[in-house]
Order: sequence, then structure tokens, then C-alpha cells
Amino acid sequence: MTTEALTFDTYAAEQATAEVNLHADEAWKAAALDAVRSLANRQAFIVADDVWSELGNLDVSTHEARALGAVFVQAKKEHLIEGTGRVVKCRRSVRKGGNQAVWKSLIVSGSEGA
Repeated sequence: MTTEALTFDTYAAEQATAEVNLHADEAWKAAALDAVRSLANRQAFIVADDVWSELGNLDVSTHEARALGAVFVQAKKEHLIEGTGRVVKCRRSVRKGGNQAVWKSLIVSGSEGA
């Protein structure tokens, strides 16, 4: 892949994330970010399944589930988490075993080097 193609792919991904973020429910986004923050304070590594589990206990919803990506980007900007470059299989049946990124907490001690 050329640098030009990589730059375009990165730009396209950023645009897609911004677009789904625009259409997601504001209360849901706030709750999702709070969930990431809470998880980052309790565990060394976080995946989307963890956030969905936290959100399942709340009375919030969004029609744009892909906006969780934008929530992770915001949490990264707030220095709560960072990417690990690793993925694991999703446990939720709606994802049919698709991959999900593994994020590392920048808050919980013991997340270094794993």
C-alpha cells in the first residue's frame, strides 16, 4: 500500500467516524464515554464488548452503534486509553465473531508492557 493510499484510507476512516458520531444520540455518547472512563479506572485493557456490557445496565440507546468508535477516539484524546494494535474476537452475537480493538488503560497501574 502506498503512502498516498494509506493517507486516503486514514482520511476516509476519520470522516466515517465523524459522520456516525454526528448521528448518534448525545446522551448515549456521554454514557458510553463515562463507561470507558469507568472501565479505564478498573481494568488494564478494554474492548467494545466491555463498554456494551456497561451500557446494558443503563437506560440509553442509539441507532448508530458504530459511534462507539468515536467514543474510543475521544477517550484516547482525553488520555484515558491508547491503542495496543491488537484485536480479539467479539463475544456479542450481533458482530458474528468480528474483530474488536484492544485498548490499554492509561489510568490503571499494571497495564504497562502487556
